[in-house]
Amino acid sequence: MVFVRGPKTGDIQHFVEKVVFRLHESFPKPKRVCKEPPYKVEESGYAGFLMPIEVYFKNKEEPKKVCFNYDLFLNLEGNPPVNHLRCEKLTFNNPTKEFRRKLEV
Repeated sequence: MVFVRGPKTGDIQHFVEKVVFRLHESFPKPKRVCKEPPYKVEESGYAGFLMPIEVYFKNKEEPKKVCFNYDLFLNLEGNPPVNHLRCEKLTFNNPTKEFRRKLEV
C-alpha cells in the first residue's frame, strides 16, 4: 500500500484536489487517480520500482501541484513485511488568502 496523508493521519482534503499515483507499466491501469480520501493505492507485486506521485492542490495560483518520486522497494518472499514511511514537509511561500484558509482548516 502507498498513501499520501497529512501529519498524524491529518486530513488534507481541504487543500488537495487529487493525488495521482503512477505505477509500473506492468500493472493494469498504471495511472491511478484518487480525488478524495483515502489517497492510497493497494496492489500486489514481485519487484520494486520508482513511483512518481503527483499531489494537486485546490489552488488557483502556483504551486498547483508537487511531484515526488517514491522508491517502492519490496521485501523478499518469506521475510517479514517492510513498513517504510517517508515524510515530506511542504512550505507554501506567500499563499493567497483563499489557499491559506484551506491550509488552516
